[in-house]
Amino acid sequence: MLSRYPNRIHFSLLPLLVVLGLMLSGSLTSCSKSTDGKRGTQPLYVATIQPLASILEEIVGDRGDVFCLLKVGSSPHTYDVTPSDAVKVESARGVFWVHHKVDGWVTSFENPDNFMVFDFVPGDMKREFQGVHNHEEEVGGDEHDYDPHFWTSPKVVKAIVPKLVETLSALDPESAVVYAANGEKLADKLDSLSAEVADKLRPYEGEMLLLFHPSFLYYMDEFGLELAGVIEPFPGKEPTPKYILDLVHIIEEHNVKAIFTEPQLPAAPAETISWETGLPVVIIDPIGGYEGRETYFELIRYNTRQIVAAFSGSD
Repeated sequence: MLSRYPNRIHFSLLPLLVVLGLMLSGSLTSCSKSTDGKRGTQPLYVATIQPLASILEEIVGDRGDVFCLLKVGSSPHTYDVTPSDAVKVESARGVFWVHHKVDGWVTSFENPDNFMVFDFVPGDMKREFQGVHNHEEEVGGDEHDYDPHFWTSPKVVKAIVPKLVETLSALDPESAVVYAANGEKLADKLDSLSAEVADKLRPYEGEMLLLFHPSFLYYMDEFGLELAGVIEPFPGKEPTPKYILDLVHIIEEHNVKAIFTEPQLPAAPAETISWETGLPVVIIDPIGGYEGRETYFELIRYNTRQIVAAFSGSD
């Protein structure tokens, strides 16, 4: 039935026009890049954690988009994936993840072009969990109990850049020259970052760290720091009273200056040890994503400032 008022739109047509208007508006205001995953001119790459996404962004540049699955404040060990995650992963040109102990859940999605980046780490740079208190008994029969948190060391990240460039170039051959050039720039930036951090930590070489979780061992190896112990050897494994007492004795024996915890993990165990020992609790962050530590370089510099402040006694 037509409206009696020819200059007005009949109310029954309004929902359809609103939908059409939103569709048109979306097409006009969307990003100018095409991100049609596997087939688009601008490929979409998916990374599970922010440091890995940031590293990929340095190489990809403006030749594609990089999407990070992990939400800020989440732990990759306990992350609950969403339906929207599945859409991103399955439409991506390539999916980059760390290690089955960290984020192997991403392989449950359907995308054959997925890459465990720990495989790119040279064999002589892979670190085993030797010396991590109470970790060995939980290995479960692995031939090697490797620590997968390689990205905390700029030196190790530099070592995987050629393989990342090779992999991205195979996925998007048209951009291979750009990826190679960006990879060389990234390698230079990582060299500068390593030198910068080494200079700041040189006065504290040999200092002992008590970590909440063994996620900074590569960083410590590169910059000459030692491990006193860890509060939570495995994600979700609450330390027993006896375990905490053992850590208190370790703190006293090795003159540990601070308890380092992570924003993605519960604070209560670290606070308990702090109460027992009088040591400050200092946050260091292996994942990032928060303001001021969104890029890989911001994240490493943030952690270095936190560690230096704890050792020097400054705020």
